[in-house]
This record gives sequence, C-alpha cells and structure tokens, in this order.
Amino acid sequence: MNSSIGRRAFIRQAVTAAGGCLLVDGPRKALAGAKARHCIFILMAGGPSQADTFDLEEGPWTPAAFEPATFGEIRFPRGLMPRIACQMDSVLLLRGVRAPTTSHPVAQAGLPAFRSLGISGEESVYGERCWLLNSPFDEACSEARALVRTGGAHWIEITIGGWDNHSDIYETALNARDAKSVARRFDAGLGALLAGLRSDGLLPETLIVAMGEFGRTPGPLNLRGGRDHFPRHAVLVAGAGICGARAIREDREGAMRLTLGDARNPVREPSR
Repeated sequence: MNSSIGRRAFIRQAVTAAGGCLLVDGPRKALAGAKARHCIFILMAGGPSQADTFDLEEGPWTPAAFEPATFGEIRFPRGLMPRIACQMDSVLLLRGVRAPTTSHPVAQAGLPAFRSLGISGEESVYGERCWLLNSPFDEACSEARALVRTGGAHWIEITIGGWDNHSDIYETALNARDAKSVARRFDAGLGALLAGLRSDGLLPETLIVAMGEFGRTPGPLNLRGGRDHFPRHAVLVAGAGICGARAIREDREGAMRLTLGDARNPVREPSR
C-alpha cells in the first residue's frame, strides 16, 4: 500500500540521514549517516512566494534586481538573497510540497509547533530541550547559533512574518533593493546563521528547515502586483551533512507531487 511522507516524517528522515546526502543523483539515493544533534525550524509566516524564492520561476515579472543565478542544479534569486546564495552548497530545496489548506489560521494551527507536539514518545526527535525564540529575526538567529554552540537546545523554533503579499510584492516583502524588506532580513539572518555554524564546525550536525504555511500563485502577478494563496509551496533544508545546490523536483508529468527516496511516497502535508 502506498504511503505518504508528511512534513514531520520528512524532517525525521532528513535528521537520520544527516551525515549523508539527500537525493544526490536520483530519487532512490538517500545516504544514511550520523544523526543531527540540533534542528532549527524557521516559520515564514504568511506564505512566501515559492515562485520568487525557493522555486524560482523566471519571467517578464522577475525584477532585474533579483539577479537569478545558477548554483548546481538550482536557479536562485541571488540579488534577493545574496548571503544564502553564498551558502548554497549546504542548501537543498524541496519543491512542490502540497499544503492541506490555504487558510492562514488553519494552516498555522497544523504547522509543527514542535515544542508542544512530539516532545515525548514516538513523535519526538529531539527530546525536551526545545526553545521558541521571539526576538527580532537577526537576533533570534544569533541566539540560535549560541544555543547550538552551548548544546543548550535540540529543537529551536523561530518565526519571521510578513510574507502575506497580495499586492505590491516587489515593493514590499520581496524588495531586493531594500535591506529592510522581509526577504532581505530573512537572508541576512539565515545567511549569517549558516556561515556562523559552518565557522563553528557545527553545521554538519545542525538541520535547518525554513518554510511557510502554503505557497503563492505562480506565473504573472495579479492585478494588484502581488500573488494570492496557492496550495503548493517550497521548503528550504540546509546543513546536517546535506549535499547542497540540489532540488527535489516535480515529476515529468507536472503532477503536484514530488518524491523522497521512493516514487511511491509523495512528499506532501499529512491529511488531518
């Protein structure tokens, strides 16, 4: 019987495969290795546009300031997220993930509030040393690095909001020219976190997952210069021994599913 790999199962499998490389040369090649000792989960609240970030879809709408560039098999908006672009060798992009809903409150209620779910019992990956950081994003990323350095937490959760962009998306959250835009602040914080953990020698044992509740309509912008809710999105996974500059892609038929290790196991949100 076919089985689905939900978000929690994916993260659990990614952790146990941390010392190896996820999907290096084909969908069945996921190498097992040492377990990651820490996980940093970043909630991009509001639903970031996958078509402008982790699943870049270039077209006449793409701002020149995005400066799309190729890293391995990934096209990535280097001008929008330059610091993450410098760390692409540690980044895997999971594309075409299906969300069970495009309602903000329902989706956020179903997102992995891992401090409260799975802290004990079979669902637990990291035990009870978990932290929820509520400080500004750059500070939270610095605090997360410090916690990993001291071994003070196994699960660290950070939220950066402001991705609910139904209008003027390239003048607000995804403004590559504005260092204070949401995307640029996200890039600065996560880029510094990746570089810092690499410098500390702790990136191989730290899994970083960044994602929103759902995605945004792909293709041309809507009449308000924004993107509306869409049931497919993309997830950034980094560190933990991942061979980066890779993407898990849609199948050739364009079906709304991707595979993780086995074509019979679509990567999708668990049904609730």
